[in-house]
Amino acid sequence: MLRQYTTRKQECQITDERCNRPARHVVQKRPESANTTRMPISPTPHTSIVGRQPFPGPGLAGRIVGEVTEERVRVLQEADSIIRQEIEHNPSFKDVWQSFAVLIPVKTVGVMGDERTYANVIGLRIVESEDAMTADWARIPYEVLDRLSRRIINEVPGVNRVVYDISSKPPSTIEWE
Repeated sequence: MLRQYTTRKQECQITDERCNRPARHVVQKRPESANTTRMPISPTPHTSIVGRQPFPGPGLAGRIVGEVTEERVRVLQEADSIIRQEIEHNPSFKDVWQSFAVLIPVKTVGVMGDERTYANVIGLRIVESEDAMTADWARIPYEVLDRLSRRIINEVPGVNRVVYDISSKPPSTIEWE
């Protein structure tokens, strides 16, 4: 049986004197009426919600090792978007617990076109887990890793190297920071 509570307007009429907010312990139930509509609750929630990957509390800043600047956030957002496109929209990777990019505070020498570059390194972290207490790096096919690396280097300005983190939890953690 679904429980129905008072409306927000009725709730605001009963206030707690200490903080001038509704006192939840004194809110009374609204009587059931014949015109009350009950919405059925789905026994299986939508997979886009339940199957969603965890996201760190501090947001993307927790995936930027070192100084957080607008430029570094932009680089990470673009790289992370490519990883999500390749991993989350591919049904063969349904066992991936979490996949994301990490912006490492190291710049490396590379060659793009006919010029030498000195640019950022993106770390790929893709893990499989049942409960996040332990996790193992995902054995992603080389073709997918190659596509991820090429897309990130070609589509994200300021990146010339991509590395893949193959450490397990423990001893490492899933997130880098």
